[in-house]
Amino acid sequence: MARRESDFRPPLMISAEASVSMPHWLSCSEFKRGLYGTDTYAIEGLEAVQAVAGKDARSFCAQHSLLVVKPEVVVTQRLERVFSWLEEVGFPIVEAVPFQFTPTITRGLWAYHWNAATRAHRRTVDLLVEAGPSVAVLVRSTESSELPATLRLAALKGHADPARRQAGQLRYELGNYNALLNHVHSPDEPIDLLRELAVVLLGPGLERVLGAAQRGQTLGAWQLGRSLMPSLYRDAGGPESLDLSDVLAQVEAILGPVDLRREDVHDLMSRCKEEGLILSRWQRIVLTTACTESMRRDVRRLVPSVSAADWVGTGIDHRIAVR
Repeated sequence: MARRESDFRPPLMISAEASVSMPHWLSCSEFKRGLYGTDTYAIEGLEAVQAVAGKDARSFCAQHSLLVVKPEVVVTQRLERVFSWLEEVGFPIVEAVPFQFTPTITRGLWAYHWNAATRAHRRTVDLLVEAGPSVAVLVRSTESSELPATLRLAALKGHADPARRQAGQLRYELGNYNALLNHVHSPDEPIDLLRELAVVLLGPGLERVLGAAQRGQTLGAWQLGRSLMPSLYRDAGGPESLDLSDVLAQVEAILGPVDLRREDVHDLMSRCKEEGLILSRWQRIVLTTACTESMRRDVRRLVPSVSAADWVGTGIDHRIAVR
């Protein structure tokens, strides 16, 4: 059953006078539209799209999404599979832009979830996303649907929890390691797309990507493979195994049996160092992500995730925007 607006609106009131008006078709949540109307990233993302697309801004938001490909995909040299999968599921690539996560980008991207994140989660994600290059991929949907491209791609990529993924979903295809080694991120709704484009690409890079979209540019997987992958793989220093059993086998060869359910992971890594086993950054990432408790139990996310079920009954039909 679809959630009502009151089911996921946090107890926070925002004055209309303090919020830029966000069009209703950007989000099914009135609260979220009000909140993002106070968010500089969301405002600048909307302004950038309106400046390039003009009266076609709604169509742009209905048809496009963003896939952030994280460093674990690059270091395992699986970029080609990401690009080919996008083509297979009807999301041709408009542009792909390499970038490096910084603490500012990371906190900007997950600002409305990380209010409920533990300190350990924030530190572990920093260790992970700053370990190598990432790629921001703008895609265009080729399917006519009442749902925006963002929601459909979010469902197709699969859940962060490996136990909830299904064959054919991108995260399943790339490897089921743990919930933090989840390979990719994408926005839930068009309003998140605008905000996250500004977080990751604000400035001339964003203008260039939006211009490419407006011209109808499409890049093939083979073309991106030749232009992007060699330098990204070189910079990432891979390939590396992200399989926990591979890392534990190396650790246990020195320390003996290890039970991660009872072992403090930082103590474990210190013991490795004392015994002369120098773990690589990616080995430390594999161990740490396997043991990190991510969410606080006393705080809920300011903005919960949104799914297609939340749009049922809203009356927002994105087929109208692309006729």
